[in-house]
Amino acid sequence: MRPVARRAAGAAVVLVAAMSGCTSTGVTPEPTAPSTIDDAATPAPSAVVADLSLETTTLRTNGSTGAPSADIDVTVTNNGTTAPAITLTFSDVPMGIAPIGDAWDSCDESSTGGFRTITCPLDPVPAGSSATYTYQFQVTFEEVYTQVESLRNVGQISVTPQDAQESDPADNTGKLEICTNGCTYPPGTYD
Repeated sequence: MRPVARRAAGAAVVLVAAMSGCTSTGVTPEPTAPSTIDDAATPAPSAVVADLSLETTTLRTNGSTGAPSADIDVTVTNNGTTAPAITLTFSDVPMGIAPIGDAWDSCDESSTGGFRTITCPLDPVPAGSSATYTYQFQVTFEEVYTQVESLRNVGQISVTPQDAQESDPADNTGKLEICTNGCTYPPGTYD
């Protein structure tokens, strides 16, 4: 007898005996369960691993009263060897800090409890390279002052790879901080 492996569609491998020209010895073999290979135990292809990092400037306002415009530069560096698409997220941003300008065209916004989250899908940053993105806001100070304790912490910015695992998430987040009057803050509760 020679074992022959056959595979039915969607079934596990089963060993069968090909009985060509064999003679019986008069011994009846004990029935045994067919040998199978579990398809679920087959390892998945390796996941894509990314290594991104993020640096930000302060949110620089063009004035310190009323509702001036402000801009921030966000630099994403790809320290890895792969280049997945990325998502930039601005979270816990007070409603008094509103996105303005064309840079937000591909972004989605949601709000909860007076704070907004803005999610922006972006093209891949090539491996070993950096890309800087500039975003504009309009800052209504009177509204912001009712929502936060300090202009030095008015939200968070993070970068995550799409369809990939991040190998070092510790350097993927920064805080959103307002800089006004040359980054000198008046004494008081908002400095």
